[in-house]
Amino acid sequence: MSGRRTGTQLVFWSGLLLWPIAHPGIAVSMACAVAALAGLSAIRIRPNASIEAMFARDNPSAAALARVLNDFPAADQLLLLASLPDDTPVADPQRLAAFGQRFVDAARRDPDLGQLTDGVFYRVDPEMRGYFEKVVGPAAIFYLDEAQYEAATVRLTPDEIRRQIAQGKALLAIPGPAAQGFAKLMRQDPLGLHELIADRLAGQTPLRTYDNGDVLVSPDGRSLLVRILGKQPPNDLDFCKALTEGVARVAQGVNRDGLRLEYAGSYAIAATSARSIRRDMIASVIGSIALLQVLFLLAYRSPFKLFAMSFGPVALGILLGFGAYGLISTGLTPLTGVLGAILAGMGIDYSIQYISYYEGRRVAGDSRRRAAERSAMEMSPAVLAAWATSVIGFLAIGWSHVKALRDFAVLGTLGLTGAFLCAVLLLPTVLMMTDGRPTPIARGRIRFGAAGLVKALGSRSMIWLGLAVLAMVAAAGVVARSNGDVLPSESDLTVMHPRPNAAIEAQSHVSERFGAAPGSLAVYLHADSPDRLVELAYDLERRLKSKAGRSTGITGTYGLATLLPDPRLVPARRAGPSEAQADRVVADFRSALADNGFAPEAFSDYAKFLHLLLTRESAPTIGDLLSYRRMAETVLPAAAFRGVTPNEAITLVFFSRSLDRDRGARDEMIAAVREALQGLDGATITGLGVVSYDTEQTVRRELPRLILAAVAIVAIYLALHFRSLAAALLSLLPAVFGMLVAAAALRLAGQKLNMVNLVAVPLLIGIDVDYGIFLVTLARVRRVRHETTEELATRIDPVCHAVIMCAVATMLGYLSLIWTSVPAERSLGIAAATGVGACLAGVLFLLVPVFSRRCLKT
Repeated sequence: MSGRRTGTQLVFWSGLLLWPIAHPGIAVSMACAVAALAGLSAIRIRPNASIEAMFARDNPSAAALARVLNDFPAADQLLLLASLPDDTPVADPQRLAAFGQRFVDAARRDPDLGQLTDGVFYRVDPEMRGYFEKVVGPAAIFYLDEAQYEAATVRLTPDEIRRQIAQGKALLAIPGPAAQGFAKLMRQDPLGLHELIADRLAGQTPLRTYDNGDVLVSPDGRSLLVRILGKQPPNDLDFCKALTEGVARVAQGVNRDGLRLEYAGSYAIAATSARSIRRDMIASVIGSIALLQVLFLLAYRSPFKLFAMSFGPVALGILLGFGAYGLISTGLTPLTGVLGAILAGMGIDYSIQYISYYEGRRVAGDSRRRAAERSAMEMSPAVLAAWATSVIGFLAIGWSHVKALRDFAVLGTLGLTGAFLCAVLLLPTVLMMTDGRPTPIARGRIRFGAAGLVKALGSRSMIWLGLAVLAMVAAAGVVARSNGDVLPSESDLTVMHPRPNAAIEAQSHVSERFGAAPGSLAVYLHADSPDRLVELAYDLERRLKSKAGRSTGITGTYGLATLLPDPRLVPARRAGPSEAQADRVVADFRSALADNGFAPEAFSDYAKFLHLLLTRESAPTIGDLLSYRRMAETVLPAAAFRGVTPNEAITLVFFSRSLDRDRGARDEMIAAVREALQGLDGATITGLGVVSYDTEQTVRRELPRLILAAVAIVAIYLALHFRSLAAALLSLLPAVFGMLVAAAALRLAGQKLNMVNLVAVPLLIGIDVDYGIFLVTLARVRRVRHETTEELATRIDPVCHAVIMCAVATMLGYLSLIWTSVPAERSLGIAAATGVGACLAGVLFLLVPVFSRRCLKT
């Protein structure tokens, strides 16, 4: 029964492989129809740079960041930075303010931009200032903690009141312009109560402005910041592009002074990412095709025709892969966007194998159809092995918890499978249909064979083997000296962003020129009630402002604890001074004024404020904050303005060091905040730096498992394929050599690890073993067919040529990533190309000499 089943399977597979050759017209027509359907599905795919598309869904920080970016208006800002030309000798805040007013007026009149924006501001929002003057100030008693309340109680005693007034009088007597400032301060707050809530007053804006004015001009008077609020979240890339382009168009139209305009914020960064995905995909694919065409020019006669025939089925297969991917996902991340170029280099390997064998059969005297049939039957097992092992690398990556890597693995598997199927089912037919040469042919289309190289390697096999072993030993020494960290981690985190990146540079310029904290992140808060939400914000603030928190570089926070009093202290503040006690404080205040020569009537408004402050019974709540929408939008989600009871908020945490360019600082800050949040239910640290950190840690933690999975699957496959331990180990030898030598070469070249190039390891495990399988598989055919040593040696020549071409084609596919704008993606291309090149060296200097010696002994 077993033999009957085997015979039936052979008949089935033979029929499947030979049917397109027997019916070429129908096969090509069917391929065109399938391509059209795949194209309709593929056009649904759009660039997607959202957080959900990039990071692990089960990561709390990633989920919190997605929530903040999608649902909190605070994230929906485009920043326009207008700066004086460098050759402007002096500050000119009036010139900048005039531009700001022109831009605001033009933006309001522009019908297209008006539909995209929800407000344009070049001044401190009057509503925000009004909140502190009308809500925080009169209710300041509720904002004081125990120590501050005790200090206020002391300050309002008769003796302390007199001391404060006397001190103010003395300051007014100081000669010079400073007396004017003291006079203004004396009129506004003669008892200095503002000092008790100074942190909250300073928290109105994290930016410093020119002369502390309302216009958002930098302290040096050379830059103006304009805030544009968008109506859609920044995960809508089409909206980001439209808003950024609309703002740029209007700003250029009113820029009569030659100001330098830069754009920052979430919208500008998202728009830049969207453009880079499209640009990188196009540039890498074109680059890959161009490099492969050059390879065909060097290696084949009729290179343009042969390249078209070879690349056509591969392109169709990749299109099928993208079409299949379009049925399950419509988002293309920066990492998946460059897969087209990679797959072109990997997929054309299958075509090269068929071309080499087909040309060999034609030179041997086979007719076009006979050569096509023998190519289909005899090369398909080796091509199947190459596909299977290459897919293993993608499958191993697919087990990652990082969504971007899973999408990369899914699309890579689908695209490579499509290229494999089209090569197996169509390429022999295409070669037959386009071959107009008579039989027998005078010469093949392969320009340079590998016979001379095989002969040279075989004649000095021991020398080449010795040199290869020496290279392995030297590489092992370099790796051993790394103490387990073969490649150091990349310290510059901006390698994950496109370059040049004007939006990120502009973001840095805003921080530098306005004195904002160099680094910041957010803490997402979630509670079961508005009061508990405010309490949670206070618990967080106390932990972060502790001595331990500040020692790690935390400079401040901004959130509900800045804007509202702690509900747990409100009852105690209501039980504070009585009406009679408040009257007595006011009387003491008036008496102190009179004793120091001031007219009490001039401070009647402050006296009324003082009485109201001491007798106020109601404390501000989230409901009061919602009445000041612009202020509330800085910490609350959009749903709060639609009548939904707020149970979410954010607190911004500011640091003294940048978290974008200094890995050490970022890791230290994140660890400090996470330690502070231990046991604080409902508080989740988040931010792009945090999510990137978590993702890197996840990839590093998973990498050994992914590598082991790839190795295990390859081992199982080799065991099933060869059913011989010696053959399996022999086919693995070039891959082991390549990985070791590549690791040493990359370390000596100063390459560093990042989240993207880490995936090169499991990919290379699958790719590199292909070349050993080709040689070992075809060498073992001799035993089955009882071929002579000379016939085996003849067989090695075209196979070596094919292996060299395949390896170079794969290297060129990865090297095409040098045209991408993301440094991390370029590093993936360098790492993978180095690994493939080192493996090719292992094939030539280890495997070919071994086969040559075996041939000589047989």
